[in-house]
Amino acid sequence: MHQKLTVKEFHNFSQGKLQALEAFISSQALESFVIVAQINQLNDSRQRAKEKKQNVLYQLLLQDGPHQLKARASIKVIPDNIGDGTVVRAICQCQPVLNMHDCLVTEANIVKIEPASPEEGLYVDQTSILLKSLTYVHQPFPKKNYPKVCLIYSNSSSAQVHQDFLHGLNYQINYIELIEKKISFSNVAELSQTISEAKADILVIIRGGGDTKALESFDHPDVIRALASSATFRITGIGHSSDRNLINLFADYTAITPTDAGSYLKKCCIKNLSNIKKKKKMKN
Repeated sequence: MHQKLTVKEFHNFSQGKLQALEAFISSQALESFVIVAQINQLNDSRQRAKEKKQNVLYQLLLQDGPHQLKARASIKVIPDNIGDGTVVRAICQCQPVLNMHDCLVTEANIVKIEPASPEEGLYVDQTSILLKSLTYVHQPFPKKNYPKVCLIYSNSSSAQVHQDFLHGLNYQINYIELIEKKISFSNVAELSQTISEAKADILVIIRGGGDTKALESFDHPDVIRALASSATFRITGIGHSSDRNLINLFADYTAITPTDAGSYLKKCCIKNLSNIKKKKKMKN
């Protein structure tokens, strides 16, 4: 049997559940993290707090390139020498909270903040400058019967990733010239050089999933610059569908998995061969 409630009773019941959940979360031990990022929306937040006579700054943003994190802080925590665009070193606690709409959200609670040192701020600044300086130029799929494909994958966990790609490619492997490059993805110099020196019509980079640190090579400026400068048709299949890396911004196709990278290449090759045959028939 379902319990019968009025709208008001249901509202009170829901509020009680939310308050109990919030109390439980508040009772948990909080972990602190150091985040180096650019702070934004600070000036607007200060103005709103002044107008509403609040002691907390809401809707702050900590940004690192295309990645951003919502944050809040006590007015007393952020010194006057920090404003929008400042690269900061913030000590944050992660804790779900109820917002003004009674929705549970996750924000970084800034407990201490100061301008980052030049060394710490360098990567954040250089990444933003790099992305602004590079222009994405789409490379068309090569119109060749047997295109040359350079496949770059890790030498540490190559077996499964390699097999996943070939499974997606299927029989189409018989209609391409495949050049395989097994390298260490943790070696940024080797990865950048391999991309730059790839002599092929199509460049494919695949890697299995991993934690953020394992994938950070694909956010490195040298690697991004190398792929952006490549004149080949570029396919990336890095990690899982939830992984986001800056290198993908300069790929002609971003696959969600290595298998998807192989399947996409197969479809493109089939379509390309069909177009070539049609053109030959029209000439005859």
